[in-house]
Amino acid sequence: MIKNATKFGEWVFVQNCHLAASWMNAMEDIIKNIQETSSLLHSNFRLYLSSMPAKHFPVSVLQNSVKVTNEPHKGIRANLRRAFIDMSTSFFEDHRKTFLFFVRKIFNN
Repeated sequence: MIKNATKFGEWVFVQNCHLAASWMNAMEDIIKNIQETSSLLHSNFRLYLSSMPAKHFPVSVLQNSVKVTNEPHKGIRANLRRAFIDMSTSFFEDHRKTFLFFVRKIFNN
């Protein structure tokens, strides 16, 4: 899939790389090959990798990548706000009993 994407200018997103420790060496080889044949890459090709911090993640991949981090929110208020921010008002109206039960359990009321 990645090889075809390099030819046709597609974007590839490999998610949760930290869960595939056995695949890390193969991924490192794929990326080295991409770097060595960069003159043959389609100009629109992009490879995105997502991962939690992992000791087995290849250092060479990290060193030759643009890294973007997402810091977790601190505190229960920030985490709840983050969880609820994308939910519409209708979600809460449709699930009112469940939501109230959940809130009571969290705050022990």
